[in-house]
Order: sequence, then structure tokens, then C-alpha cells
Amino acid sequence: MPAQINHFFVLMMENRSLDHMLGFMKAPGYDIEGLDPASLPYNEDSDEKKIFASDDASPTGDLKADPNHHFPDVIQQLYGTQNPISGQQPDMSGFVDNYEAKSGSPAAGANIMKCFNPKSLPVLTTLARSYAVCDHWFSSIPGPTLPNRLYAHCGTSRGRLDMAPEFYQGFYTVYEELWKHQVPSCIFWSDWSETLSFSGLMAHQNLFYQDYDNFVAMCAGPADHMPAYCFIEPRYHPADASTGGVLPETDQHPDADIRDGETLIHNVYNAIR
Repeated sequence: MPAQINHFFVLMMENRSLDHMLGFMKAPGYDIEGLDPASLPYNEDSDEKKIFASDDASPTGDLKADPNHHFPDVIQQLYGTQNPISGQQPDMSGFVDNYEAKSGSPAAGANIMKCFNPKSLPVLTTLARSYAVCDHWFSSIPGPTLPNRLYAHCGTSRGRLDMAPEFYQGFYTVYEELWKHQVPSCIFWSDWSETLSFSGLMAHQNLFYQDYDNFVAMCAGPADHMPAYCFIEPRYHPADASTGGVLPETDQHPDADIRDGETLIHNVYNAIR
């Protein structure tokens, strides 16, 4: 049978969980493994007050202190301790304690349990209901951004769990493997990409990179001019616009405005469609 898929697009955002974004979509007619309103999970704060998951997350402002997501912190969030014993099952009990320590108060720590009402995420909610949601697609490691993105680009982090950039040299990427088989690929980026530290890609930048500003025009052009595999990077930092004003951060990393990421998802989807 001839191949039915001609193009594959990956848009990878930042540091939000399934329950936080889509958990409250769970319903009799949409049975993802999300949050059951009749039995909402909770964590206890330092005063032993139960903080339940809620659907009142704000687009921005709840998480002014970036939630910790290095390996020891994620272990505490999952197990309630940074030193779980062998065989201990994760009970998801340490999110409030960990964020309370980071944010500085029980009141701010409670914000980590806030999730989005589906009405607050119209773009993502519509796409989820129209297509598929992988509710058991977990991060490659229980830890921070860069080693997880290494799995997307290279299939491994070589056992590294940290954010130090010095170990990126020598990684072999999916883009080089595709090129070896004469399958074109491209990374569309705005202000930064982890892949800019990969020596195999830096030696052939003209083959593997395009400015994100070219994405819509390329989608509108002939199909055979669009690379078969496209990885799309959001904007990670606010930037001055050439016409004045400021271009917002679009990666949805806390505490970026979630609506700017929704706009990016909307634009990418419409360009492809």
C-alpha cells in the first residue's frame, strides 16, 4: 500500500500537564482519563488543609513563581518526598508542598491545583474534541524541558536529567536520519531552539532551519515544497515587533498568557489546513 501520510507536523509547547489543560474535559461523552468532578484529587498544604483540583485557572497570574520542574522536584510532586523508597507508588501528593516552598505562601502554593475550564481554552478544546488525545502520553523523563526535548529530537537524553547544555554535542538527530534517506525536514523557529546546539545540524543550517515567519507562506505554496517532517518552535521570550509593540511569548510556559499560545496553535492549524 502506498504511503498515505505525506507531511508530519510537531508543535511542542511548554510545561503544562494533561489534567491542568484538559482534565476537566472528562465527561460521559468524552471519556478521557481526566478529572472526575465527583472525586476530585487533592493535596494538603503545610497547615494540613486539603487543596482540591479546581477549574478556575486564569490565563496568567496564578503561577508568578515558575513551578519547579527539575528531577528532584518532580519526584517530590509525584511521591510526596524527594526520597521515595524502592517500590513506592506515586500518589501525586507533593504538588502543593513543592509549590508552596517555591512561591512562599500556602495561598500561592494552592494555585498549583488550579486547572482550566474547557471554555477557557477554546482552541485546544475544539481540537481535542475533533481529533485524538493521548491521555497516557507521559513525558520521557520526570524532569525539566531540555532533556525531554532531547527525546523528541534524538530519542534519548543519554541518561541526563539536568538543564546543563554542555552535553549536547555529538547527538544524532531525527533530521539527519531523515536526510540520509532523502526525506526533507525542517525546524521552524522564532527566537530560540535547543537544536541550535547540535553540531550535526549547525554544520548544515541551510538544510534544516526556516524562520517561523515563513511557515504560513510555505503551507500555502505547493505541497511538494513543504518538508515532509516539520518541527515548530513557539516563541520563548517576548520580542520587539518590527512594526512597534511587543510580540508575546507563545510557548505557554508558566506564567505566560495561555491565550497567546492558543493563538499560535490556531494559526499553525489553520496554515496546515
